[in-house]
Amino acid sequence: MAMMEAVMDDELLEKLRGLKSWRDYEERVEKRGEARAEAKAEEIMARAEASIAQAEENARRAVAAAKADALTQFFYMRGDKPSRHALAEITECTDVNQLNLWLRQAYAGETSAEIFPEPKA
Repeated sequence: MAMMEAVMDDELLEKLRGLKSWRDYEERVEKRGEARAEAKAEEIMARAEASIAQAEENARRAVAAAKADALTQFFYMRGDKPSRHALAEITECTDVNQLNLWLRQAYAGETSAEIFPEPKA
């Protein structure tokens, strides 16, 4: 609308605004602009929500990796060398609650072999 107003003189613009068809046209243009703005806002919000979800997932994975490292280091510091199976279980785990459980078991004195028994062939 601003472009139209910039190229028309005030008198012509006032005459056009007196016509119902012109008022209807202005209303349609305004609604289209509002709809575009709403669509853009929704798109931005969706992207922001996806970014937040990704950041939360990255943070969860970082906490899990730190817990896995703490568990592994605890075993080594205690002189308990975990088997390949145990190390694989620990490093592949992304469940912080499960890692916390294993840490509590290790702190309570269970060995890596007790917590992670070798699978039967």
